[in-house]
Amino acid sequence: MKIYATNFKDNPTDLSSVGGDVTEKFHRLLSDAISADNLLVLAGSGASLVVVDSKGKSVLPSMGDLWNVAKGEKDFAEVARIVGYDITKENIEGFLSRCESSLEFISKDDKTKVENLLKVIRSRIGELCGVVNPDTELDVHETFLRKLVRRNQRKTRTKIFTTNYDKCFEFAASKTGMIPVDGFSHVIPQKYDPIYFTYDFVRRDDDEGKIEFLPNVFQLLKLHGSIDWARSDKTGEVHKEQNCKDPLIIYPHDGKFKQSFELPYLDIISDFQRSLRKNSTTIIVCGFGFNDDHLSNMIDSAVRTNGELKIIVVNRTIDINNKYISRMKKLIEKNDCRIMLVEGTFEDFSEHLPYVMLSHTEEELHNERTSRVIIEGLKVDDQKD
Repeated sequence: MKIYATNFKDNPTDLSSVGGDVTEKFHRLLSDAISADNLLVLAGSGASLVVVDSKGKSVLPSMGDLWNVAKGEKDFAEVARIVGYDITKENIEGFLSRCESSLEFISKDDKTKVENLLKVIRSRIGELCGVVNPDTELDVHETFLRKLVRRNQRKTRTKIFTTNYDKCFEFAASKTGMIPVDGFSHVIPQKYDPIYFTYDFVRRDDDEGKIEFLPNVFQLLKLHGSIDWARSDKTGEVHKEQNCKDPLIIYPHDGKFKQSFELPYLDIISDFQRSLRKNSTTIIVCGFGFNDDHLSNMIDSAVRTNGELKIIVVNRTIDINNKYISRMKKLIEKNDCRIMLVEGTFEDFSEHLPYVMLSHTEEELHNERTSRVIIEGLKVDDQKD
């Protein structure tokens, strides 16, 4: 992995070619960052591409894979001609955006062809993102959750925002005994209501009357929907539905900025923006290419205006030509120690993450127990006197 940060002599610093003291320093910086009162994660497609089959091939589609799916449909070339899209660009988001924007201006017959292809492509995207199941190996996601979820009880729950439609985090949570609070009820059918994000899980001791927060709880907020979300035609309510044929997700296209400000996405994206503005906040951005302007602008604004925000960007390739990455790199060059750019995979980064939160929480709990014993002992001594 390569690190861009003010705390290192060289930028970037290649961890594979330096001594253990530099790696230890990197771990200390990570420990300090994730000890913030508010810990956020933004997981993009790169966080899902680490899920591989027995041959080492990613089981979830990249944007290039989605382009190949579209190109393989029999009416693809004809529709591309109708909407005037240059297929040499090989950009699935650009193609779908052109199809969407052309619907208002083309003939009725052409409109039918375009709509039919859009329906087929969307269905295929849902199928490809639905291949993850309870038996899928999710070692990286499990490690990531174990290291970031169990936090000091006096700090807020870890919030994991993701643009991915798949259920990697849900199944990884199940495998590790974690509880995701995702905005849905716990009765059948599971209906969405933002009020559920304000609910939490506690352990009640009926004998002693004590209530303590469970340590293995986190919030999961899916910015672009999920393959198991559906909207009722009768009530308009959003609920969970297994093997959903028409999932409620924001497909790749330029209009997703507008669509993200519709319910239920509006609740989640508003929470994302509010969370970025809070004091003592760290956000870890993993596998997100900063190509979604509606999210990238929020992060960029928070970096500029929130002096207590720390940001760690992790991507397989740090694209310094991206305008948002370029601005952060310039801030690093001006000795802004709040920012760290990490060139590496989600898997590599997860391995380097420390278990600092769990250790810190257990230490504090131990101190609290010790304090209670001392106080009780003093009370007994006072009664004797």
